[in-house]
Amino acid sequence: YAAGEYTDHYLLREPLVEKDGRYELEVREVESEDSWTDMTALLAVDHDAGVRVAPDQDGGLHAFRLDALEAPRLASAGGRDVRAEIASPDGSGFAAYDGDTVDLVFGRERLESGAHLILRVKGFVWGSGEPRPKTGPPAVVVEVDEGAGSYVEAGRFLPRFEAAEQAFDLSRWASPDRPLRVRLRSVSHS
Repeated sequence: YAAGEYTDHYLLREPLVEKDGRYELEVREVESEDSWTDMTALLAVDHDAGVRVAPDQDGGLHAFRLDALEAPRLASAGGRDVRAEIASPDGSGFAAYDGDTVDLVFGRERLESGAHLILRVKGFVWGSGEPRPKTGPPAVVVEVDEGAGSYVEAGRFLPRFEAAEQAFDLSRWASPDRPLRVRLRSVSHS
């Protein structure tokens, strides 16, 4: 149905291997539901060693060095400090259920040239939360404080079964005059 249609951009986690002059790639649905794919395209990116690339929700590509990323100064969920769980891509993460939020605060010292949030999410993990009615497609909604606690949506990360990364350009909200406040809100069900 039309409300369920979307375009997604995914970074391949494993390199493609040439076989008989071709690169084979299989795209398949892993759960027992119906889906239809209208178009698939592949973009190859040549980059220096140590540089990683993350797509944004519009298909743009953002290069970064993992060692140059700054963890948030503060990260809390329900009043609990979760910075250690989300500050590095070590696989620990924070288990978010429908309606859960993680509040992030980044320093303002290096924001004069802009800011990109690199978010790594592993979706569709069975947990112990209470089942919720479906309110929309599962997502991690990235919201930015425009001032005085007024948050605006900056984008959505559509979860996958395997861990994936997505970039969010938050430059328009970055200011050397104040810290950058970001809220991650989980939309899920079941």
